[in-house]
Order: sequence, then structure tokens, then C-alpha cells
Amino acid sequence: MIVPTRKEAAEILGVTERSIGYWKQMPGFPDCDDGYNLDAIRDWRAATLNSPDEDADNVKAIKRQISAEKLRQEHVKAERLERQNAVELGEIVDRHDWEIGCVELVTVCRDSLLHLPRSLCSVLPKKYHRAMIAEGTAIVEKALADLVSGLESVSQQDDD
Repeated sequence: MIVPTRKEAAEILGVTERSIGYWKQMPGFPDCDDGYNLDAIRDWRAATLNSPDEDADNVKAIKRQISAEKLRQEHVKAERLERQNAVELGEIVDRHDWEIGCVELVTVCRDSLLHLPRSLCSVLPKKYHRAMIAEGTAIVEKALADLVSGLESVSQQDDD
């Protein structure tokens, strides 16, 4: 049976005109220049598109995926609320506050370590002070640079 318009073909096939327009772009769709051959379109659908049973299975699978995604989002939301609650109760320290505390602690340690060579020189004769301070400061600065590198690599791993 051949019908002249897409609208008629859509009504008889039980689909939308848009579906037929989409199908026309797909490879192998029957030529419609002289009208829509419904038998040819049905044969093409059977060979190319999913059967109604497959469509139902696909719809069920999609619905399961949507449900799983909604459940995952609810889980993430619940975890976020638990974390906020723990932060408000003081059970968890905010990362920014923790980082500021670490920077302050490292700064105090750095200052103390850089003062160490000068403090140790007080027990040595004066002629060795300049060399010991320079050498001790270089050792401390190297150790501090290694510490900074280690902290940066840990910070980058946390960010990943």
C-alpha cells in the first residue's frame, strides 16, 4: 500500500511524522519520491530497527539506569550532608583551615631551623662562626626545600 504523504504514513504505521523524517535519513530507507510504500517501510523497520520486545527491554534498561543514577545522586547528597554536619560539630577540620594550620606550623619550624646554626655557634670559637653558620644554613635550606617538594607532591596526589 502506498500513501502520498508523510502524515498519512505516520498515522497508519502508528508513529510520528518526525520518526519517519528521522528514518528517511538512515541508510536503506525505502525511496519516498513517489509516495510512502508502507509494506517496504514495515520490512525496513523489521530489518533495521528494534522489535517491540527489544524496545520494551531497552526502555526497562533505561529506566533502571535512571533509577540507579537517582539513587547514586541521593547517596552523594547524603554523604555531603553528613560531612557538613561533621564539620559543624567539629569532628572534621575544614581543609582550608587545616592547610593554614600546616603552613603556620611549617613556618615556625622553618624559622627555628634557620636559627639553629647561629645557636649552635655560640659554643664554638668565633673564628668558626661565619663558616658554620653558612654551612648549617645551607644544610637547613636544603632540608626545607626537600620538605616543600614532599608536601607539594602529597598535595598534588590529594587533588587528583
